[in-house]
Amino acid sequence: MLVADINLTKLRDNITRLKGEIGDANFCAVVKADAYGHGMKRISISANELVQEFAVATFDEALELCSYGITKPINLLSNVDRSWIDKRRSRTFPQNIIPAICDIGEVEYLNKDIKNVNIKLNTGMNRIGVRPQNLRKLISDLKKKGYNIKSIYTHFFNPKCPIDTAKQFYEYQRCILPYKSCGFSFHISSSNFLHLSNTMPDILQMNTVRFGLAMYGYSEITTPIMEVYTNILQVFNVKKGEHISYGNYLAPYDCKIAAIRVGYADGYRRKDLESLREVEINGVRCPVMGQVCMDITLVDVSKTRLKGNDKVFLIGRQIKMEDLMNSYQTIPYEILTSFGPRLKRNYIK
Repeated sequence: MLVADINLTKLRDNITRLKGEIGDANFCAVVKADAYGHGMKRISISANELVQEFAVATFDEALELCSYGITKPINLLSNVDRSWIDKRRSRTFPQNIIPAICDIGEVEYLNKDIKNVNIKLNTGMNRIGVRPQNLRKLISDLKKKGYNIKSIYTHFFNPKCPIDTAKQFYEYQRCILPYKSCGFSFHISSSNFLHLSNTMPDILQMNTVRFGLAMYGYSEITTPIMEVYTNILQVFNVKKGEHISYGNYLAPYDCKIAAIRVGYADGYRRKDLESLREVEINGVRCPVMGQVCMDITLVDVSKTRLKGNDKVFLIGRQIKMEDLMNSYQTIPYEILTSFGPRLKRNYIK
């Protein structure tokens, strides 16, 4: 069985550490995409007493949060989905759900219960958002229609590049300057805040910070809250030159192979046959052999001593997120959100 142990004490410790970095700014916990694969219900309930607000991507996620008893502001980071709203015009929406508006036409789709909105500003990412030259009119139009503007926010498109980041940040500052005394919230930083605050101290002037990846433990000052492991299905010996898994991969030496219960249907990706990917069993790193199958992966356990009921760690212990990032050639966000419905989550208080 594929299992994730998720430590809620570590989650709360991470939030406390991050709050120590942002002074009086509001802590916005990003729990979209099922809390980055950690399980939105338990994560949001556990974080609720420590954070000031939440962020999700869709109305469905916001309503799900409300069903858990969350009454703090829930910010939608994506703009209004007309097709979703059209099917639900007759229902009542909780007042703490705050959609993002990118164009005045979007408010025509909103349910009459929604009075508070955020404005998403496009400062260079060109994904969604109002252009800077149209911001003033959008604010004016929203006020005329009786909407309360909670925040004006944007996203960094390349926070690892100091030139791009500085340019975008100062464009954002220019846009929001006329509205600093209007009582709005302003946020541009997410988990990238931690390194940006060292090189761009002006970023500390923002009164809200969105934390997602760092909250789950992937930053310099926080600890990963999740370990993912599975079990061994069968162990057998393979001779040098024999096939292993699908395709034409041949055993490069005599080895002991363990079939483990995880595959690409669980989000554990297929691999380049020449690249190294490892799991950990009883403190020993064991290489994946051959191609990952839909439900089963084969690993070389020749150098470890099996004890029965052995845990095979895919993330955790010696297997770091960076190991999978290098193997998958992708980012941690994609890895965390790719685990499928067969993953069983255990929560440790």
